Amino acid sequence: MTEDCGRYEECGAFTRVYGTRVLDVEYTDRGFAAACRTSPSVRVVRRDLELVAPGGAGHVLRYCTP
Repeated sequence: MTEDCGRYEECGAFTRVYGTRVLDVEYTDRGFAAACRTSPSVRVVRRDLELVAPGGAGHVLRYCTP
């Protein structure tokens, strides 16, 4: 499991070692888009930084999968 590998352009390093067994959590739209676009073998989740519960103000949960 990684955090912000799309934001910091590190997803490739993880997939070279772990293949398709990488789960990445992104906290920004830009990092989420980068991870989804550049790392098709990474499972990507977009979450809000505060990890707000469903139904709460600011809750964000989106997925990008290969």
